Amino acid sequence: MNYVFSLILCLFINAQDFNWLSFTMTKRTVANGRTSKSDARVYYKNDGSMITKFLSPLDIYVLNDKLGYVQIYNPKTNEVVKSLDNRFGSQNNTFYTFLFANEDDLGLSQSGFELIDSHVEDMMLVSEYNPPSDFQFIVERVELVSDGEKPVFMGYLDKDNKYIRKIYYYDYEWILNVQFPKAITEIVYFNNDSTITKTTFNDFRIDNEEDYMLVDFKVPQNAILTE
Repeated sequence: MNYVFSLILCLFINAQDFNWLSFTMTKRTVANGRTSKSDARVYYKNDGSMITKFLSPLDIYVLNDKLGYVQIYNPKTNEVVKSLDNRFGSQNNTFYTFLFANEDDLGLSQSGFELIDSHVEDMMLVSEYNPPSDFQFIVERVELVSDGEKPVFMGYLDKDNKYIRKIYYYDYEWILNVQFPKAITEIVYFNNDSTITKTTFNDFRIDNEEDYMLVDFKVPQNAILTE
């Protein structure tokens, strides 16, 4: 799907006019001098349920819903791990925030962050937020930099005004009538070291018949429940 067709398509499709959306997701992480990579395809249904089919380094399925009910299934061993944690709800992720939440602040206000300042620097809008009380022992302030309506940077600073986390959003494309960053790089600083993770999203499909079987995938009833 080229850019022109995507732009035309997004004029007629909004975030609710679909049954499912799928895309590939690749993560590369550099930590402690080592590089790791994972590849997956994500299937998101309009009822909020989500299936992530990891292709590497392990062949596993991760199923979760809006409430944070998670199932991790290994088809080779027919084993499944189940848990309930609202932090892992299908709406608590970057692609949901961009595609469906329609929030200019990437969910900061919804998470309890308070806008304290907003100004323009080098043609960019810089917004600063104070964290909620349960974050203040880690984060002193959050910066959000936007180029027009597109967030391009988010930074978390500590009490010494040093960055402890940086996130860069780029390579935007029109998806479901919104501009979505197909590449995100996150840097987390700790103990004079850092972890760098780059996540890329590609091959977006809307109601593609090839995805039908995986969209409705369910963990087999005879799967072995493990801790």
